[in-house]
Amino acid sequence: MTVRLKFRARARRPQRGMTLIEAMIALVVGLMVSGAMLAMMANTLGTGTRTIEMTRLSQELRSVMQLVSRDVRRSSYNAEAIRCFSNIDCAADGTFPAGLPGDLTINDANDCVIFEMDRDHDGDPSSDAPGGFRRATLNGIGLVQAWVGAGDTTCTSTAAGWIGVTDPSLVNVKEFRICPEIDSGDAECNGKLLDGSVDPAIPGSLSFSEVVEDDGAGNQTLQRTRKIYLRLSADMVGDEAVSKTISDVIRVRNDIIIL
Repeated sequence: MTVRLKFRARARRPQRGMTLIEAMIALVVGLMVSGAMLAMMANTLGTGTRTIEMTRLSQELRSVMQLVSRDVRRSSYNAEAIRCFSNIDCAADGTFPAGLPGDLTINDANDCVIFEMDRDHDGDPSSDAPGGFRRATLNGIGLVQAWVGAGDTTCTSTAAGWIGVTDPSLVNVKEFRICPEIDSGDAECNGKLLDGSVDPAIPGSLSFSEVVEDDGAGNQTLQRTRKIYLRLSADMVGDEAVSKTISDVIRVRNDIIIL
């Protein structure tokens, strides 16, 4: 009888649960763990988005660079240029009645280039429209434009023949640089990137001239070999943290005879 009463008394004792402080501590720890997990997920998703944006930006800039490089390399092309072989006076002796395509024309800001070439391969560059590339702005967004018009143009022309080759809804072109020479004192063509560092893609020298004829009386004929430094910097519209700079040094394939 005594044992039974002791068991009943022990069974009637209330069970102990979590105190308020313990519950609050558990809640705080749970929130911290949940917050860390959410932060990690957000960082992972953000990194993935940045990677996709950087890939799109890189593809856009490389496509533009390939387009510009391809056309600039072909500037001054003439289908009948073989007639100048072993005849350095061909540009002035009437071999080409219509003349040879001229040199590259680059503006003072070094963000626009206009060039000539014999596009239809008939030996007459005067019958072909020039080509050109420049940096322009549209609603405050920078873009690269190409000249596809039928007539002559200038770097400041507002004609409809200038069309965009970059997407202003996707890419904001901060810099489009065309340099025939590199000068440390030149504000535009000093060989430095937007962050002030020197571009490692720039060689020690660019264009140069060599004597191809000397009559001994002080009269020389020079041949100009041209190299052009191209640099393109841009960021994603709405996210300046996603930015990229690419550069290239190209050799114009058609050398110029300087009489």
